[in-house]
Amino acid sequence: MDGIGVCARRWRVAWLCALVTSASPVLADEVPSFRKTIQPMLDTYCVSCHLQGSAPEDLVLQRGSAYRQLVGIASVQSTLKRVMPGDPQASYLLHKLTGDQLSVGGKGVAMPFGQAQADTQLIQAVQAWIASGAPNN
Repeated sequence: MDGIGVCARRWRVAWLCALVTSASPVLADEVPSFRKTIQPMLDTYCVSCHLQGSAPEDLVLQRGSAYRQLVGIASVQSTLKRVMPGDPQASYLLHKLTGDQLSVGGKGVAMPFGQAQADTQLIQAVQAWIASGAPNN
């Protein structure tokens, strides 16, 4: 099976797991915790493909690596940072999740793999986390 097939299979398994267990919801006035909200969402939707040793674009999103791989790091696919603290619109991650990465000079497909756009709860949590300065909390 080619790499895309393996990734698609991993994504389907992660998606089914997401139906059974969901990450903590984020209240509108609450700063999302990277450890309690963002990382569990990455675990559910992203880690199945973004593993050490086989991660697309060398973007490893496993626990212990994800924050360092995202915040303030230049994107490989765009001129934007992967996550620009305090500026969701300048954060390539958000564009990949909403499926409008091409509008900011990016490439590839929307994430999570196989979806036109990420789950609304995931998008809102990531946007709120980035807007609050992308703290490592």
